[in-house]
Amino acid sequence: MSIEYSSEQLAEILGSSLSGSSRKLNKLANISSADIYSVVVINNKKQLLEIRDKEIGLVVLANGLESNLDHIHCQDIRFAFAKLSQVFDNKPEIAASIHESAIIHPSAIIAQNVSLAENVVLKAGVHIQENSQIGANTVIGENTSIGKDCKIYPSVSIYPNSQIKNRVIIHSGTVIGSDGFGYALGPKGAVKIHHLGNVILEDDVEIGSNCSIDRATLGATIIGSRSKIDNLCQIAHNVVLGNDCLIAACTVIAGSSTVGKRVIMGGGVGVVDHVTIGDDVKIRGYSGVTKSIPSGETWAGEPARPYKKYSRNMYLQNRLEQIWQIVKELKSD
Repeated sequence: MSIEYSSEQLAEILGSSLSGSSRKLNKLANISSADIYSVVVINNKKQLLEIRDKEIGLVVLANGLESNLDHIHCQDIRFAFAKLSQVFDNKPEIAASIHESAIIHPSAIIAQNVSLAENVVLKAGVHIQENSQIGANTVIGENTSIGKDCKIYPSVSIYPNSQIKNRVIIHSGTVIGSDGFGYALGPKGAVKIHHLGNVILEDDVEIGSNCSIDRATLGATIIGSRSKIDNLCQIAHNVVLGNDCLIAACTVIAGSSTVGKRVIMGGGVGVVDHVTIGDDVKIRGYSGVTKSIPSGETWAGEPARPYKKYSRNMYLQNRLEQIWQIVKELKSD
């Protein structure tokens, strides 16, 4: 079903004012597919040139840009895009009711307006609070708690004793609470260390598809409030990830590492075990973190090091051939 808003409504939602006429709009679009019913977000002069001869219902402009089309201005254009994407999101619900094929243990507690899709399994002692939706073929292990307004997409596996707080989103294929990689070497090979802890996902966490978040050996593996983890990430046992972190795809954080608040890791970052990463740290993609990082710093490289040092080393590395030629000429003299 189409979602429809007036230009004036959208301006109010974005905390701005409308320049031009108000009309009914039903989609957020890119420039190539936009029409008179579309909203388009423009954040640079090149894009302004691209829309010059197009009919577009409403243009949302970064401050400093101008257009003859009906428009509104927003100071934070990326935040405006995020808000508009929420407004026009009309994807079907994950589940609309409790499907007859769901397998629910008699001791499970299900609050009002919880929806369970086909073949969901709730084990003994599961507690799901109001307005949460569980996708098809998801299995929720014993004594797991799930808070209010959560969205758990199809084919998620949540192991026993996990704690999922409010408004958490978990995408398909992810495993929460599997055993960490822990063994002791015995006379007949590796002896498994049983993992007796759990996983806690705090409020407003989002976990991408096909991630693994391991339960703690003892205690808890914790993902802090509002942190977002991209697809294909591995968070090992006893990791503590602070609030408001952004972890891009294919990142691996090894066991018992502590990550502070508001940390950003690019794609493919590897973090060794038992290190501490301070608050507000930024780690560039494909870096290998082998030691602790103080708060507020930006690191890069393999092994990772402060960004200024990394940049200097890369500059010199790219000039090695030139430097070698100079050295050979000096030796010949």
